Amino acid sequence: MWHKIKYAIYHKKNKKGKTIYKIFGIPFCMADLSDMLSFIKIQRSLVVNPNQAIVMIDGGICSQIHQWRIGEALMKKGVSVEYDISWFEECGKDINGVFVRNFDLLKAFPNLTFSKANNQKIRYFKKHFSYSETKGEIYLKAKCPRYFGGYYPSYYGHLLPFKFTIPFSVLDDKNLLTAKQIKKDPHPIGIHVRRGDMAVSRHNWTVCPVQYFVNAVNYFLKKYPDATFYFFSDEPNWIKKNIFPNLDKIKKQIYLIDDNGSDKGYMDLALLSYCHHFVASQGSMAHYANMLNHNTDKILIIPQKPGSSEITLLHNLKEVNPRPFV
Repeated sequence: MWHKIKYAIYHKKNKKGKTIYKIFGIPFCMADLSDMLSFIKIQRSLVVNPNQAIVMIDGGICSQIHQWRIGEALMKKGVSVEYDISWFEECGKDINGVFVRNFDLLKAFPNLTFSKANNQKIRYFKKHFSYSETKGEIYLKAKCPRYFGGYYPSYYGHLLPFKFTIPFSVLDDKNLLTAKQIKKDPHPIGIHVRRGDMAVSRHNWTVCPVQYFVNAVNYFLKKYPDATFYFFSDEPNWIKKNIFPNLDKIKKQIYLIDDNGSDKGYMDLALLSYCHHFVASQGSMAHYANMLNHNTDKILIIPQKPGSSEITLLHNLKEVNPRPFV
């Protein structure tokens, strides 16, 4: 193919001295020509390896873990997987365009198997091999080559166990001090209060009321009177204003972790995962912290039903809760 194309492409200068490129007699600008040649290279590689998939990664650190696990599940079936992280350059913010989202997966888990797809291959796969099905785990049966650009699925049972933890070595000095304090406490409780682009209820999540967090704290206080409570949120001032006034009697036992902005979400996840027990909100971070924690007596609290102030206890849950957005 290449020797034919080589002689089919030519250029000449027009009357104004501008270089005109043609392929098979059809004029092309250099950008079009470059893309076309890149696509031809990709096609040739697909002939050699048709069993290939590209998995898009976007969002915060928990979304990144989930999408990496999708690729891992595909690799387990013998598929050659590369990841598309172009979203972080093209967008890199939450739904409202306010809070920053960085690609932090390899910062948190430097030993993950990871291969990055190049931009030319990404464009070609998106155009020709995009996968649109979002139900269940049937994406595992999709024929390759394929581009996966979603959150398949909400059920996690088909994913391989995630055996990694976030090491102390990825933390900066300030977060390292907090981590050591958490590890030293006899009963540290990690509470995640999701705000930001999930501060308003929508069709697929419901905001947790303040009383829900108060009830969760009271449960652990009865079980562990010397418990310490570490609050994490993308809007820490909201916690100070709305939750802490209800916990004034135990103000010496509560801590607000506000050193990390949304651009360091993986450090919040690390600290949260070092706690012994967890309280989730309408986000998924506490669910992932619980998954990363390998204590056998851990408790994850979620609302009894969406929007409820009543709590439900999940004991020693090893996987992400099937309905993480409560």
